[in-house]
Amino acid sequence: MEINGRFGNVDVVVPDDARVTVTAAHAFSNLDFRTQTLTQSQAGIGSDEQRFGPADEGDDAEAAGEIDVHINQAFGNVTIFDATTFAEEN
Repeated sequence: MEINGRFGNVDVVVPDDARVTVTAAHAFSNLDFRTQTLTQSQAGIGSDEQRFGPADEGDDAEAAGEIDVHINQAFGNVTIFDATTFAEEN
């Protein structure tokens, strides 16, 4: 999945049971992670690769699939949610 944006806000919702890898090239924007296993905010220019999903729960949980998210964003906000956290917060 690729997200390209400028001057706007984007919410991305991924399944709870997916293994997710996020790479971001962003400038003057915010990248927020709001999941059951990762709550983190990054601001400014660029971000380190982030991974989350069932394997991060500390047991042998298997992911139902893998999702690679590539973000190119300027002057806006991107929030990555898992389905459960999105339902709880919205």
